[in-house]
Amino acid sequence: MTREARVRVIEAVAQCFNTGSFGALDGVLGPGLEDFKRFLIAARDAFADGVFTIEEVICEGDTVVDRYTISGTHARPFQGIPAMGKRVTVGGISIVKIADGRIVERRGVVGRYGLRSQPGRPAERGGPAGSPGGETDGA
Repeated sequence: MTREARVRVIEAVAQCFNTGSFGALDGVLGPGLEDFKRFLIAARDAFADGVFTIEEVICEGDTVVDRYTISGTHARPFQGIPAMGKRVTVGGISIVKIADGRIVERRGVVGRYGLRSQPGRPAERGGPAGSPGGETDGA
């Protein structure tokens, strides 16, 4: 599989999020990634105007690393955080393995405080807002 084809698989995930076409994820997600699909659906529900943007992609063999942002209005509760009604941006990084045109393994993290570090939200768990770290994003 070419580098371009592997990048298209990653871009397809963002496109599914952006259009709300989650049924199409079945064509790019392998077995065992149901939690990730549920995470994307829940994020889209909480950020109905959300935009998933791939910022950077690195490919090495069958492994692809992508840095992404999701921006949108936090209109519904998400991962136990009440809706803020404000536009927010959360960034993350995922590492995936691709085989036969599908993501077959995935690990992902978002900023340690994610939504908790957005303007107007107090930092939680004793650390400064925006500190690096790792909340999982459902995978």
